[in-house]
Amino acid sequence: MLYRKYFRSGALAFICLALLAAAPAHGNAPALWRVADADSEIWLFGTVHMLPQHVRWRSPAFDRAFAAADTVFLEADLTAAPRRGFRATIMQLGRNANFVTLSSLLGSRDTERLARAAERLGIPPGQLEPLRPWLASIRLSLTSMAAQGFESRSGVDGIIADMTRAAGKRLGYLETVQEQFEIFAALSPAAEKTFLMATVAQVEEGPSGGLAELVTAWSEGDTNRFDRQFQATLGGDLPELRNALFIDRNRRWTQRIARLMKGAGKALIAVGAGHLAGDDGVVGLLRAKGYRVSRQ
Repeated sequence: MLYRKYFRSGALAFICLALLAAAPAHGNAPALWRVADADSEIWLFGTVHMLPQHVRWRSPAFDRAFAAADTVFLEADLTAAPRRGFRATIMQLGRNANFVTLSSLLGSRDTERLARAAERLGIPPGQLEPLRPWLASIRLSLTSMAAQGFESRSGVDGIIADMTRAAGKRLGYLETVQEQFEIFAALSPAAEKTFLMATVAQVEEGPSGGLAELVTAWSEGDTNRFDRQFQATLGGDLPELRNALFIDRNRRWTQRIARLMKGAGKALIAVGAGHLAGDDGVVGLLRAKGYRVSRQ
């Protein structure tokens, strides 16, 4: 998603990073999963939306799956045409009502903390005042990640999209960017504030090795280590956000995959790797439905 990744010891913009379901490490490449029946074959690949330039993630297993797939599915279309509508969507969903300021929603103590965090990242605090807490959180998170060398142009999703178009394959999406923003816009005021102040706390702590460790575990395919770290970062502080961003969407995507399996063909589905993690991840949910999902 446009927002990203983790709750306590890393940038909240990293919210869709995470891992695939826990399994033994399989070499030095991100994990790849396969589910198949007599006439359908689907590969599941967990992505990271923003990465430092030096991270290498392609593997022979991924390349074989990509070559075999007729269709590639990503979370949402982030190409130029949809991006032209982002501003209008954000204005509609991410800004406060007239005469409502962000500081009026937070109170004086949290407003002071937010201002210090924003200034630490080089963001004039006044620029955040018109924003709802969820959008202010995303602004802080993305700025923090950029300062640590994470770039969207190095993110896996965009690279896979370019590969798909260059290969002349069909490119599909599991949802729209509008729907992704609406998830945040539907949060309760309490959840929004908790989300923002968790991001502020991360900025206050400063860069840590946790984010780099997660990326390393993902890139090496060490799903046991990554799953432990990811689940620990989610914690229990933001259950509403976790349900909205992960569990509810995982269930919808699992239903979509089940419908694809009733048809015929081959597809590669690449989504934020956290969506494949644990019992509530897509891999776990498919297994609960009786599908045999194997690590490649």
